[in-house]
Amino acid sequence: MNTHWWGQFGAQVASPEWAANALQTLVGAGVAFGVAITVLRKQLDHDRGLARKQRQEDLALAVAQRHAEAAAILGRRAILGAKALENFDDPGLVACVRTRSIGTWVTDEIMPGLEDTHDLTTEISLVFGEGMASPFWKVWMLRLHQWEVFRRTLLKLDQTQEMGPTNSPDFEHSFYNAVDKRMAKTSAILKEIGKSWVRWDGTGTFPAGDAILGQRNFEGWPGHRESAAWAEAERAMFLRDIQEGLT
Repeated sequence: MNTHWWGQFGAQVASPEWAANALQTLVGAGVAFGVAITVLRKQLDHDRGLARKQRQEDLALAVAQRHAEAAAILGRRAILGAKALENFDDPGLVACVRTRSIGTWVTDEIMPGLEDTHDLTTEISLVFGEGMASPFWKVWMLRLHQWEVFRRTLLKLDQTQEMGPTNSPDFEHSFYNAVDKRMAKTSAILKEIGKSWVRWDGTGTFPAGDAILGQRNFEGWPGHRESAAWAEAERAMFLRDIQEGLT
């Protein structure tokens, strides 16, 4: 019985049909295996691509979060600097203008709000790139030169007394209002820039403030070449504001 079975098996193995079927099966298995390897490689490449993209997205998100946190801190400091003059009463502001010159801004006796401004501009440039602090500093540059106009005007009025005693409550109140009027626009711009930093989500380009200056039609200090004429015009408007407050 077994001999007969093995004989039949041997005959089938030796037949051309069996060899062709076996070869076809082997080829089919090889093709299937090759296809499986190709699909697996593509899947692995796809998975690696997804993982790489996820790592890149995670890194971008982490950088954006750090930028947003840094900008929020800088923005709050910018707002505090813009509000510095609000901490003074009438006589306090007059005394401050009289004694604090922009020529001594590297010391503690500087214009209120300027104490942190230089550090802010340096930190903005370091974190977000050169030039990103330029709009912010342009606003402060104008305020600095306005402050010097206020100071020189006050010292001259101290000498001439042409508007009456400069230590009287009426003069101090009028002087305060005149300073507040001249500084109101730049103060509002600085607060707006600071708020934009606080609200920034850290993605894209740092909102330096150029757009805000454009929307506000900001005109900065004209520079040394035109400084004398500009200061004289500012002084005339400032004197007019003081005088209006006294009448």
